[in-house]
Amino acid sequence: MGNSGSTSGGYKIDCKLGAGAFGEVFKGYKNGNTYAIKKIPIHLREEQIRIEKEVASLKRLNHENVAQFVDSFVEDDSVYIVLEFCNGGDLNSYILRNEFVPCSVKLNFSKQLAKGVSYLHDNNIIHRDIKPDNIMIHGEYCVIKIADFGLSRVWEAFSYESPYYDFQYSPKGPPFYTAPEALHDNVTMKSDIFSMGCVVMAMFSETTVDWIAGKKLLAPYIGSHRKQIAHSTDCQKLDYIREFIKIPCGNPIWFPEVAETFSGFKIGGNQVEFQNLIRDMVKENWRDRPNAERAWRRARNIESGCIIL
Repeated sequence: MGNSGSTSGGYKIDCKLGAGAFGEVFKGYKNGNTYAIKKIPIHLREEQIRIEKEVASLKRLNHENVAQFVDSFVEDDSVYIVLEFCNGGDLNSYILRNEFVPCSVKLNFSKQLAKGVSYLHDNNIIHRDIKPDNIMIHGEYCVIKIADFGLSRVWEAFSYESPYYDFQYSPKGPPFYTAPEALHDNVTMKSDIFSMGCVVMAMFSETTVDWIAGKKLLAPYIGSHRKQIAHSTDCQKLDYIREFIKIPCGNPIWFPEVAETFSGFKIGGNQVEFQNLIRDMVKENWRDRPNAERAWRRARNIESGCIIL
């Protein structure tokens, strides 16, 4: 698989969409529908077990803010995972290819992301790899879809009050988005909350680092030495948040595809509340971070309070 026009598992392959640490993603078609097909080579039995867990995690999920599982099959020593195709690409590309993405859109994306993570945690799934290029955008209303569950883990006994889960695994998480406890092989549900806060910081700052094959990666960092958020003090993080996360009064709602629908609506106020939410999400001590549902409710209330006639 990989050549345009080839067929695997009954799916006609069109083109390569991207690649990650564990495999490649292709655009494919079947019965007139378009899909994203992830190809993951199997080299060791341990890898197959990990992939089977990813498939098992995806099969039981059904939420508007999570990429929908469609199918899976094995062919030529590789596992293929078929997901819904998101026509807006990933969040990283969306932010960087648009010359101007208003804060109203970024605030809406933040709310949707928190809602999706809340759903995952309600299903005892820790994603462990939340970053802009694992967040897809779909449809004219720009619906956020969390994707790529290659590092995710399911643990029925997990809760927000649980102690550290000792997890010795490589990679520990994505650079610039990994929680401080995860760097020391400890993972909690609130590790995802830290990563989510870093995504919001990156969306608003739009700072980047050079990545694989010349790609630019959205990355929040502090200072000219590009100090990662996980290595920064709470005071440094708060200064960063206050510098970049702004919700000015009078900023119009803006989605190019639905501008007429939202014409006449304005976004204002609540800047401090939103800054405080992100501050809480990236606190060093995981116990001090809000859980995903609370983060979603706070983001929803902030967005609702910002919309005025």
